[in-house]
Amino acid sequence: MIEWRLHLRMAERRLKIVDVCNITGLNQITVSKLYHGKDVKGVDMNTLEALCKGLELESITELMEYISDNASK
Repeated sequence: MIEWRLHLRMAERRLKIVDVCNITGLNQITVSKLYHGKDVKGVDMNTLEALCKGLELESITELMEYISDNASK
């Protein structure tokens, strides 16, 4: 399973969803889904790039983490 970490990055910078939209140019619905980690069926590479650039991230792993099924048992 993929766990989204966008809410953590935003909390570190005290950013709201609207702030991330303004910084990245992304749609509010898109940012909201990623923030809450719900109803995310797929993410466009341009979206990932906009988040990484806008939030000045070193690695995409700051946005998401893969957690194996075995780890939750």
